[in-house]
Amino acid sequence: GDEIPRILAETAVTPVLEDGRVVGVQVARLPEGSLLTDAGLRAGDVIKQINGTEIDGMATLVGLWPRLQAASELQKQRRKGA
Repeated sequence: GDEIPRILAETAVTPVLEDGRVVGVQVARLPEGSLLTDAGLRAGDVIKQINGTEIDGMATLVGLWPRLQAASELQKQRRKGA
């Protein structure tokens, strides 16, 4: 709860496009010592899917937050950026 404003203020992502369509987001910056780094995310990671939901932008990530708070597991599909 208290971490959300910090995460929103200190996280930067850029869209990853394939054939003109957003198919994920690349993490450019994220706050150290946050839930995001605890989950194993690092700058350069590309997030394409979380718990079965395809990530097509920051709005989707923010919209997932209420469901993720109640989730007992986090399944993420990612690939290391180049």
